[in-house]
Amino acid sequence: MIEKIKQETLNVLSDLFLEGLEMDTVRPKEEMTSVNKKLCLHLIRQEGKAIADFSEELQEEYRITYQEIEQLQDREFEILRAEILSLEVADLPS
Repeated sequence: MIEKIKQETLNVLSDLFLEGLEMDTVRPKEEMTSVNKKLCLHLIRQEGKAIADFSEELQEEYRITYQEIEQLQDREFEILRAEILSLEVADLPS
């Protein structure tokens, strides 16, 4: 599923679902292991509003991510979330 999403979406979801990205000690955020699509869309919308004043580029990433996740079926989202939660440092783009 990861190979089907845009880079912007992978970036946003990695930040949302994973911690330790800066220190190369990637691990899933415990509270994100059971997030459903509806809650994920809510979180993306919230984060997008929070960063609106900082960067138009980041705001665009969140907009793209929201649209892409919104189009996924619930099962597709569950598969994508599981794939992202299982990523290793070596799997993440630089």
